[in-house]
Amino acid sequence: MSEKPAKLYWVAGGKEQSCALDESDVTMGRNETNQLILSGSSISREHARVFRKSGAFFLEDLGSSCGTFINGVRMQPNRSYELKSGDLLRIGKQQMQFLESDRRDAPELMLKNSLTTSISHEHLRSRIKQFRSELTKAFDERWTWRGPSKEARRDLDRSLEEISVYFESKFQEYRILQEITQVIAKILDLRELLTTTLELVSTVLSADRGFILMYDPDTKELRTLVNRFFDPQEPGQATPHDLSFSHTVAAKCLERREITLIEDALRDQRFEGAMSIMASTIRSVAAIPLISQSGDVMGVMYLDNLRRPGCFHDHQLEFMETLATQISIAFENARLYTEAVTDDLTGLYNRKLLDARIREEIRKSRRQMRPCSLLLLDIDHFKKVNDTYGHLQGDKVLVRIAEVLRNAARFSDVVARYGGEEFIMLLPGTDRKGATTMAERVRSAIEETPVPMDEGTVSVTASVGVASYDGSYDLGTKALIKAADTVLYRAKESGRNRVLICEEPIVGSPSLA
Repeated sequence: MSEKPAKLYWVAGGKEQSCALDESDVTMGRNETNQLILSGSSISREHARVFRKSGAFFLEDLGSSCGTFINGVRMQPNRSYELKSGDLLRIGKQQMQFLESDRRDAPELMLKNSLTTSISHEHLRSRIKQFRSELTKAFDERWTWRGPSKEARRDLDRSLEEISVYFESKFQEYRILQEITQVIAKILDLRELLTTTLELVSTVLSADRGFILMYDPDTKELRTLVNRFFDPQEPGQATPHDLSFSHTVAAKCLERREITLIEDALRDQRFEGAMSIMASTIRSVAAIPLISQSGDVMGVMYLDNLRRPGCFHDHQLEFMETLATQISIAFENARLYTEAVTDDLTGLYNRKLLDARIREEIRKSRRQMRPCSLLLLDIDHFKKVNDTYGHLQGDKVLVRIAEVLRNAARFSDVVARYGGEEFIMLLPGTDRKGATTMAERVRSAIEETPVPMDEGTVSVTASVGVASYDGSYDLGTKALIKAADTVLYRAKESGRNRVLICEEPIVGSPSLA
């Protein structure tokens, strides 16, 4: 339990301000009834609240208009997050810092930590350049009486250049952190968030490949959610030896809960004689643990470079740690959102989100005059499966079908459980021909995929109805689904295990959405 004195620090009217925190709640906002009154149009009347629970301090956004941010990531309204000493807060546009410290000079830590947020980078560059000029001038004047040592002058220039390079690298890291945070904070779809994050971080750190493993507390296993050029199913991307080595490193990283850097895996004594690395071409490795704000293990990001050793450096550790914190916060927000819009059994999107995405895609198609298509799929004779094997075994069929659809979908496609044994695939930017090809691919994959049961396996088939929209007229959401449902019914009536396409014009105004 933390017993350290805690304070909030900020600057207002050119003066440093502070607010001591104790067992009492501290509400912040424009209203005079708040314990901490803040001014400014970006501050809501009752904006946020700091409270203490079980010895720790928490920050809660009270449904503010302009948002409450922790380390650059916007908080979910009416949700609380545990504060860590040094956290940078933004209440509307008001910058703050939370510190737990026994030191009287704690405000100096704030100035150090918030240097890049309170002073512009250009101003700092100018100050460094000015400092370099003044120091060089003072050096020359100091040595005027007997002339400066050329060696000493070279040492000074070298040191000043190292300082400039160091600060410039920190400027770049901060800029990149800002950009990544701004991008991922807006993404609420879990898979899209992880895919985007992996792509951005790989580019920034010059990684050739990578993947993100998430920890399942129920099974106590790590499973790959997204990968970048690390798919063992794709020729030339990842060998079995690559998988063995990388997963071992990732598991160790998560066990130790700290970043693992390997400068040169081929020459590292820890792996001397290991077949997995001897048979691989991996050189540099970085494994970054993702830990939630409550301290729970969430997963690990693995990156490697196949061409050069020393790709990842110790001086990047602080950058990686901050990045991991931002990713973990964004992941937690996305996970909460995803839980609200996904089907508990299959993990696919539910009907509520599907309806919203169909409306959105129809509007895009209308505005951009581009096609979109919808597949409505129904498992044939599913009632017979339930009657024969029981509902728990029937659930296994639904889960396996969901996996087939998820694997067949492209990044932009939306896959949802529509209800019972019915599924929908929304295909943005796809015309009737492309949708028919996808439907046949899915139907064939389902037919060829046996479902493991408690005793043996069972094979099922599916019927698919296809409806397409070209964006040339107004259309309602229900009309597109109804068109697919009509041809799905015909497919089932004409023998099942087949794809039928809606050839007639789809009729239905937006009022039917």
